[in-house]
Amino acid sequence: MRRLSLLLLPLLASTSIASAGTPVTAAGELTLSPPIALAPLAAPRALASFAAEQRDKAMLLLSGYHGIGTKAEFEATLFEPQALLASIARDAAVDPVHRDRALAALVYWPDEQTLSLFGKLLAADDTSEMNRHRIIGYLAVGYAERSIPWVEHYLTVSDLQFRLTAIEALRTIGSDHARDLLSQAEVVELSPLVIERIKVARASILAGPKPR
Repeated sequence: MRRLSLLLLPLLASTSIASAGTPVTAAGELTLSPPIALAPLAAPRALASFAAEQRDKAMLLLSGYHGIGTKAEFEATLFEPQALLASIARDAAVDPVHRDRALAALVYWPDEQTLSLFGKLLAADDTSEMNRHRIIGYLAVGYAERSIPWVEHYLTVSDLQFRLTAIEALRTIGSDHARDLLSQAEVVELSPLVIERIKVARASILAGPKPR
């Protein structure tokens, strides 16, 4: 797999969390993500349980100016790359940039454990707004159609920035289902900016993937 760009999705998050743009149910209860059954998440290992040399090497691979290391680089350098990256992503003591890049690197291993981690971080009320935006994009890149229940959820939130992130994620997925969801969203959308982004995303899907 090629190197993951740090620009998988535009960073649309604002600096204030403002209830994270969560939708309100009929009962008035705020919800952060749809109630989707997820595989049990492996018990988190403390970052300190990994050898200091391994932690340092992982941080170096997450520190590139133009992107993170390739999957081959992570696997050649680290003994347990997926477990170590998951620990970095979940450790509140790690700076936000490296936590975000660890989440991006986990897209190299799009298995049930990574899906469970992403889904549970979206549902956690202490996940930062920046990470929430990013995870929506990482789900689309790593899981395509399987990510739609999470992505679709953010088409209906009150926060315009999250709706824009969901639109870009559906464009990334690029399926007929994603295109239909964009069409449905356009019918009820009130923001001219969001409507324009929907039209652009739908046209991109109809045009098909661009040659690399």
